[in-house]
Amino acid sequence: MSACNKSCGHVLFFSAYNDSMLQDFTPALLLVFAVTADAFISSFAYGAKKIRIPFSSCLVITIICSGILTVSLYAGELIRPYLPGNLAEIISFLILFILGVYKLFDKSQYSDKDKDHSQSIETGEAVVLAAALSLDGLAAGVGTALGGANKPLIIVMSLIAGVIAITLGCFIGNKAVSRTSKVDFSWVGGAGLIALAIHRLF
Repeated sequence: MSACNKSCGHVLFFSAYNDSMLQDFTPALLLVFAVTADAFISSFAYGAKKIRIPFSSCLVITIICSGILTVSLYAGELIRPYLPGNLAEIISFLILFILGVYKLFDKSQYSDKDKDHSQSIETGEAVVLAAALSLDGLAAGVGTALGGANKPLIIVMSLIAGVIAITLGCFIGNKAVSRTSKVDFSWVGGAGLIALAIHRLF
């Protein structure tokens, strides 16, 4: 009887643990997908123009974007306790949904940052590009944290996904420019934020 109870206890523990991880992973994945989609699209555009993004510049962009996202997540966490009732969740939904709708139609952030026409994004230009890409992450991070978020998971995922998105975007843009240069992917990040906002309702 004791062995059965112990076994059942382990099953319940792992079931609860898996549910908790899934609950944390879904919003983290949606947020990271949304904020790194911009990096992918920008990198794709540079690759299509045969502009290189060296790995050092890739790291600069990823670290700055993830750093600003981290600050915004902790800022949202600090604000959350001072909001009564379900107000934090409502504000979280509104920020993410409105930002998502805005991003569906905004293409200004994908403008060319290769100011010296060197066909390569140098460190200084990478900082400017990271600042442009981080603006949406700043609002999205606060909005996500107001609804509750696993911050360490999001930060780690953001660092990994950022490097992958920039490297892959530049590579695909360079190789597939003739077939995909006229395809508009700018709506992807906005769609991800809207999906995250809707996820907050459930």
